[in-house]
Amino acid sequence: LPLTDLLPDINSALAWVQVREYPRNEHTRKEIFSLYQRACMAGRHKMYAREAEDGSTASSFPLVLSSSFKDVKQYTAKKDIEIQPAYEGSVIALDDSLSEKCIHAKSLLLRCVHFPLYPRLTHAESAKIVKVLGSLP
Repeated sequence: LPLTDLLPDINSALAWVQVREYPRNEHTRKEIFSLYQRACMAGRHKMYAREAEDGSTASSFPLVLSSSFKDVKQYTAKKDIEIQPAYEGSVIALDDSLSEKCIHAKSLLLRCVHFPLYPRLTHAESAKIVKVLGSLP
């Protein structure tokens, strides 16, 4: 078969694995999320409100910073943790003319970051992120 005919089969196989592993991955994400949440309660940064039991956990942990993104980025980089701006591909990030009209959205764009929350994080990796979340500048 030509390679283009094999791609749907590969994508289907990858999707099947993800569907089959979903309950275990979701359980692991929720455990890591609760660790992150407890670490953030001691700090001064804020989290989004979400459903406690039935809400799905995404592959990242959004955190609204009380300090500058630059300081937090430098701190996490020293600890070998990669964070990303949460809304870097949003409309407010791509269109500067909206900045004056949407002051709160621009503020959130500059202060919200994503921490990794993957089910394949090792215990040591998630413990390191928990420690960093509790001690962010």
